[in-house]
Amino acid sequence: VILVVDDDEDMRKILVKFLLEKQGGHDIVMCEDGQSAWYKITKECGWKTDLVITDLEMPRMNGQELTKKVKKIYPGIKIIMISGIGETLSSLAKEAGADAFLKKPFKLEQLRMVAQELL
Repeated sequence: VILVVDDDEDMRKILVKFLLEKQGGHDIVMCEDGQSAWYKITKECGWKTDLVITDLEMPRMNGQELTKKVKKIYPGIKIIMISGIGETLSSLAKEAGADAFLKKPFKLEQLRMVAQELL
């Protein structure tokens, strides 16, 4: 399972469409914020989750909080943090335990390469 977490619906749809084309063999699940993603992981997907692609800035639970929680309970789940914030993203992602980070806007091919490397 690949979980795409972003409060921007258009971004979620773009990422899911791209991942369905490029990362065949994985179920793709969408969530609009960290809290709903945490619920999906703990109540539905759990250890079947291979990768989480999460935005940093979201309501209810941001990507940094989500990453810390996931890594504490499910350390094997790979996490790519994405954000338009830029300079601070790298340090926030590392601090939270993300495996990779991409600054928006990024090329979808970059995402594919990072996801493939982590999976």
